[in-house]
Amino acid sequence: MSASLLGGLLGFGTICYSNLLRRQPVMRGPWMHVLGAYAGATAAAGVVEWEEGAKKDLDRMLAERAAKSAPPAA
Repeated sequence: MSASLLGGLLGFGTICYSNLLRRQPVMRGPWMHVLGAYAGATAAAGVVEWEEGAKKDLDRMLAERAAKSAPPAA
């Protein structure tokens, strides 16, 4: 939840900053702010999901490697 919120704020802020750099009104094209916030929230949620999946894959691979290197039971 917090990653999505942070990503949404980052997307919204990017659009605002872009408008400021071009010396346009900050809230020009409000639909762009909505799309920016949505894209940022989606990207942040995707990163969190990818990170959790990578952690599970790493744990699985380490467990397989430990099982292969363990001495056989007598």
